[in-house]
Amino acid sequence: HERDSLVFMLTDISADHKHIKELESAAFYDTLTGLYNREFGMKLMNEFMGKREKFIVVFVDMDKLKYVNDKFGHLEGDKYILAVAAILRGFSPSVSISRLGGDEFMLMDTGWDEQPAEMRMEELRAQLIQRGHDYGSQYEHSLSYGVIGVAEDNVLDASSLLAIADEKMYNYKLAHKMQRSN
Repeated sequence: HERDSLVFMLTDISADHKHIKELESAAFYDTLTGLYNREFGMKLMNEFMGKREKFIVVFVDMDKLKYVNDKFGHLEGDKYILAVAAILRGFSPSVSISRLGGDEFMLMDTGWDEQPAEMRMEELRAQLIQRGHDYGSQYEHSLSYGVIGVAEDNVLDASSLLAIADEKMYNYKLAHKMQRSN
């Protein structure tokens, strides 16, 4: 006798989903800060450009992280990095923030022009400096930044945009070093 049969097989894939989420987290996020990592930040910038909408890119560099790590240890350096990350999250509700490397961050947001974005960064910088004073820190909390506006008709690639913002940050850092030494 031949009989047709139907077999149902149930498989619990929740462990697989959990593993996939862990892999995505490792691929997209910085483990210390929980911010996006460099690779995902650059992917996101390419998506922003693909939508052909106006946005800003802010390159941020922490001031004196190496000094903090050397003088007070890497645990204190990590606290400083986390303090900067917390301040940067306050840029706007819609900001996308990536940690590019040790002391470098990139912010991107739509609906901003360069000048208001620079004013907002000055406010955040002042908050960071004040926070260091409030906590009685043995070193100054500070950051330098460069802001560039990206127009709808932009023809530069993501690396070029980031390089321009980095150059603006470097000029900002130099200008503030000159002010401190005068």
